[in-house]
Amino acid sequence: IGEDLKNELANELSASTPGFSLPKVKEQMFYKVGLADAVDLFRARRVFIKDGFAYVPFKEIDVIVLNNYRTKLSKALALTARSLPSIQSDERLQPLLNHLSHSYVGPDYSIQKNTGKISLEQIDALCVKSFPLCMRQLHRALRDSHHLRHGGRMQYGLFLKGIGLTLEQALEFWKKEFIRGKVDADKFDKGYAYSIRHSYGKEGKRTDYTPYSCMKIIMSNPPSQGDYHGCPFRHSDPELLKQKLQSNKIPPSGITQVLELVKGMHYQLACQKYFELTHDV
Repeated sequence: IGEDLKNELANELSASTPGFSLPKVKEQMFYKVGLADAVDLFRARRVFIKDGFAYVPFKEIDVIVLNNYRTKLSKALALTARSLPSIQSDERLQPLLNHLSHSYVGPDYSIQKNTGKISLEQIDALCVKSFPLCMRQLHRALRDSHHLRHGGRMQYGLFLKGIGLTLEQALEFWKKEFIRGKVDADKFDKGYAYSIRHSYGKEGKRTDYTPYSCMKIIMSNPPSQGDYHGCPFRHSDPELLKQKLQSNKIPPSGITQVLELVKGMHYQLACQKYFELTHDV
């Protein structure tokens, strides 16, 4: 926005934008965007709203860019999926399509490089020492209640697979824990073992599933009452998150840093800071 409009709205911008005094408002650039593009910032009460527009400071513009990118990417993928059958029928394009499926040059997390390198006895110690907070939360809930709902089992089960648990170890791990609760061995074998084998590519379409990425955990399937999956930095109430950090012996100064990153919706950076604080980096 221009300087004239910014000066006209200076008081409102200062009052509605956390951490912005009047002098700072005059120094900072602001962008006028449609409210639909700034829903997350609006929900967090971090922007000034007027006549259906959000006035976004430069330091928050990355949220708008990311949301736009995700929306356009989602639409493009949907269009691609609808177009694929007709493209696949053209023999001239078949070699190109076949090549595309092998052209990714990033890390291949589907290769089980560390399979079998950890034992079941190591999991509790590894949880305290090295697990990210989301997985530590799931592990603790599993040990306490001897059960996890589907979302938690998928998120945690694929993580354990990713750090090296074999299918046989996974079946033993989940069965031992579930039969300590309200699930007997027969019910586990009939109701839960199949989904574990399925996640290891041994049932159904034989897809060898990989662990959820941080963005998938942050952006999809938010937990409801009684669930423990999801991202604690994204989905936990700030006061509850503070209690979790305190119980994990994070110092007060570190808790303040983490909560400030969460307030700015920098969830992955908050997770990184948590890792640094728990590993004295």
